[in-house]
Amino acid sequence: MFFRRMVRLPYVLIITTLILVPTQIFAAKIRVAVASNFSNAMLTIVKQFESVSDHKVILSFGSTGKHYSQIIHGAPFDIFFAADTHRPERLEKKGIAIPDSRFTYAIGKLVLWSPVDHYLDSSARILKQGEFRYLAIANPKLAPYGLAAQEVLQALKLWTKLQQRLVRGENISQTLQKVSHY
Repeated sequence: MFFRRMVRLPYVLIITTLILVPTQIFAAKIRVAVASNFSNAMLTIVKQFESVSDHKVILSFGSTGKHYSQIIHGAPFDIFFAADTHRPERLEKKGIAIPDSRFTYAIGKLVLWSPVDHYLDSSARILKQGEFRYLAIANPKLAPYGLAAQEVLQALKLWTKLQQRLVRGENISQTLQKVSHY
């Protein structure tokens, strides 16, 4: 399964700049943990931000769950762009994140995707009929979109039936790479 982000890039740029510029960031480098699903948009944001700032942004792409674990264990990230709201909330409750600094930067949509033209339809017929070799999803324990994929498959009563065909990526980027190889 794959997803697309519906992002209003100018809005994200404005919000990100408003968050970063007025704060007192004295270091020349800003370390940012970014959920893999937001990598392309973040690269664009960083390019624009660095063009108007003296700061250098160091990006770390990965699953939200892995970044959360790293932050809990002391990883020196200044900003966390998660693919869910739960982990940033937990960081705030633990006193690790700045209170009231969370905001929704994008709304995601889970989609079923295939590199084969005309292979899929909106009813997920292919999943129900089992006319495929493998189904790649992000790891539900690490990636919110993997969990969403699991929930959809459970709702369709296909989760147990498809276990032998599931290929799990650590994050959505790795999952897309796996789909590309089959």
